[in-house]
Amino acid sequence: MKGLCVALLGVLESRYTVVARSLSTAGAGQLGPLQKRRLLELIQGNLGADLSLTDLAETAGLSAHHFSRVFKATFGTTPHRYVQRRRIEAAVAALRAQEKRPIADIALELGFASQAHMTDLMRRQLGVTPRVVRRGA
Repeated sequence: MKGLCVALLGVLESRYTVVARSLSTAGAGQLGPLQKRRLLELIQGNLGADLSLTDLAETAGLSAHHFSRVFKATFGTTPHRYVQRRRIEAAVAALRAQEKRPIADIALELGFASQAHMTDLMRRQLGVTPRVVRRGA
């Protein structure tokens, strides 16, 4: 619900204020500082939620297609991969800080479909499994 409220506020501000329009075109084909800040706050605050492309685009006040292009130009990766990377980073921190907590619980809390999904992504991105991360390697 929080993400929806943030998205709605972003859309309203981008459509009805001159300041937001000038900030949204900061770089040719890139997200403006205000859009970047809102997106990063939305993503970091809602890692366990379903962060759809539509929700992210609405937060930036852009169409989904245009948003995908300018997001990649700004961050160097697709929105989906960016969110995955943030989830993996959060998982690594949680695995190290909460040694007794089941890996499956951490995976589900951070928006992964399952423990296996998190393990697969972690192995592909970091070259290690959650169990190895937990052991401190």
